[in-house]
Amino acid sequence: MFNRLSTILLTYVVPAVSIVIISFLSALAAAYNSPIYNYIIIGYIAALFIAFMAQAGLTFRKKMKEVREYVKNVKHGAVERLATQDLMKLIEKDSEYISEITRIQKKQFKNILIVFGILMVLVLLYMTVLGRFISMILSTISSKFWRAFLETFIYFSILIIIYIAMMRVLKLTPSSPGQMMIDIPYAPMRSLVIYKDAIILDDIYLLRAPIKAKKVIINERRRFIEIELDDEYARKVGVRKVRLYVKNPKELWNECLSKMVQVIGETQHVSVTQVKEEGKSDVEGSK
Repeated sequence: MFNRLSTILLTYVVPAVSIVIISFLSALAAAYNSPIYNYIIIGYIAALFIAFMAQAGLTFRKKMKEVREYVKNVKHGAVERLATQDLMKLIEKDSEYISEITRIQKKQFKNILIVFGILMVLVLLYMTVLGRFISMILSTISSKFWRAFLETFIYFSILIIIYIAMMRVLKLTPSSPGQMMIDIPYAPMRSLVIYKDAIILDDIYLLRAPIKAKKVIINERRRFIEIELDDEYARKVGVRKVRLYVKNPKELWNECLSKMVQVIGETQHVSVTQVKEEGKSDVEGSK
């Protein structure tokens, strides 16, 4: 619940409050013809940026501390432990990894270009038709203060709406200040440690059981287990999809991970004997 409120706060509340503050200061600058308020606006935006970056640093250190505390207090040994060299060997053996990530990145880049194109069109409309129309309506307001306030408020509101729409299209979700979840599977490359009740990724992310997941893919052929986390759990951890490259995915899932992961959706299994047919893998699904 807290993580959901945090996402709402970062996505909607902070931008809305910032718009009101900036519009108010801009109106004061116009009403009193004083540049000092413009300097205050710059200072406010800078302070907001610094606060977000500082919070991001604190969040990162908190995650690492949580990992250290768990390792310090754990009473049992690891079920699976893979170092950088082991992980890189497994990833290198996955001949489809680079092409898959490239495909996802191209899709993301295509979406960015589409959003950027829409943004440019909207800016041009605002500068030509919409901006003049709004200025014409606001010119009927006698108060210089309220005229400047509304003009700034409308301008920044349009920018925020575009920002929210862009995050929706690109499937970006803020999990905490300065930390954005992306749609690319997170595959640990520095270290992977799996216990009976938790998974540690790169000594940064700690996934404690029960791990709530929308979907799980067990790919024996490519030797990985991919877990798409539930929205609430993903916001708590800070990643949306986790891909674990291991030596024996089926065995690890049956003996350990199946007891830790609560699958809300489906579990897909790609066996080592299955081959590509017409460019697609024959996926055998089981719920």
